[in-house]
Amino acid sequence: MNRRPRITFEITPAQWQALHPGPQEQELIPWGLASRLFQAALDDLISMLQTDRDHVVSALLNRQIRFRDLAIAMKEAELGAERPKEKRRRTP
Repeated sequence: MNRRPRITFEITPAQWQALHPGPQEQELIPWGLASRLFQAALDDLISMLQTDRDHVVSALLNRQIRFRDLAIAMKEAELGAERPKEKRRRTP
């Protein structure tokens, strides 16, 4: 039997409470989608780390930038690199 690799990490009680607010409230992650959601997040993290590991780790751990902001900034940089630079016209 081949088992798939797994990552296990601890979360804080506050994080658990945020994910599972109570019987009257809807959970933040729909039932059955946690694994797929974290796989997608891990794919993005791996991609960012492969691009610039030291800066990504430092920025995330020091909370200088949030994960979502870093992903957006890196995507914008990637798109900017693909587009040809426009020449600015001088205005008289």
